[in-house]
Order: sequence, then C-alpha cells, then structure tokens
Amino acid sequence: MSTTSIDDLIQKVLSDASLRDRLLADPKGVLEEAGCEATPDLVDTISKIDPEDLVALVRGFEAGRASDKIAA
Repeated sequence: MSTTSIDDLIQKVLSDASLRDRLLADPKGVLEEAGCEATPDLVDTISKIDPEDLVALVRGFEAGRASDKIAA
C-alpha cells in the first residue's frame, strides 16, 4: 500500500474485509505499511476495537451507502 492518510485507510478498511482483519491483528504493521504514523496511542486504540463492533459499523456504513444510491 502506498502512503495514505488515516482517513483513506479508514475508507479502505470499511470496504476491504481482508485489510480490516489484518489491521485488527497487526495495527502497527498495517499503519506503517500504509504510510500512516503508528503512534502508540493510535495503535493502542485500534488494538482495543471489538471486531464485532467494527463489523456492525461496516454493515451500517454499507446500508447507508445503499440508501444513498436508492435516493439518487
């Protein structure tokens, strides 16, 4: 992955289950691979994310995108 902002990485995580799993398993490695600053606080925060909560967030995001497409 090339250098990216944390916002770009979040967007990719929302749409890429493999990346999401890798991020949860190795936050520091994935952040560094993406060119994001892997600060101790950020790595710690990601390490504490409940995978089920993240999946629920992704499903909500996907549902919102589907609603936007229908409305358009």
